[in-house]
Amino acid sequence: MDINRGSLLQFACFKMSKLVVVVFAAFLLASQVSAKQCAQEDDAKSLSQTLSKFFDLFVVDDCETWANLFVDSGVFFHPMFPGGVSGKTELATFCKTNQAAKGPSLFRQDGQIRLTVSGSFYHALVPYVYSAVKDNGKEFINSGWEAAVLHRNADCSFSIITVTEFFNRAVLPFDFKPDQ
Repeated sequence: MDINRGSLLQFACFKMSKLVVVVFAAFLLASQVSAKQCAQEDDAKSLSQTLSKFFDLFVVDDCETWANLFVDSGVFFHPMFPGGVSGKTELATFCKTNQAAKGPSLFRQDGQIRLTVSGSFYHALVPYVYSAVKDNGKEFINSGWEAAVLHRNADCSFSIITVTEFFNRAVLPFDFKPDQ
């Protein structure tokens, strides 16, 4: 049997290229299945955990941990900070400044998350309530909405891209007179 070495090499390369294509196709299929499982099984829990940690602003032990909920260029748009609070360093400073404010305070989610998924972005509208005892001893309560744009990471966790706070401004004063 006369086998040409060149023909044998071509045949081997052809078979090898088919094998590479099959292996690559299997990898892509496995990646899609993995992503679907992540989206179906973990998104709701992971998204809820990320937003819950966001609301830990006033009680978190480490403000860098709070800032790390955001992407590196993340921004918190807040009515009291018209230019927004940008980047992890500013976000950590914002956290420390708020924690150093006098008087007890509470910042928490106050209702169900409204969620829209578009492409790789998760848009969450989250009602909140904020309460604090001010220096004058009066309690201040504010409510509104946090509009967050998040991205799901490969490990099924979420990173915050932006949060925009909307005040409800239906603020109730807590210095009611007994005769009113």
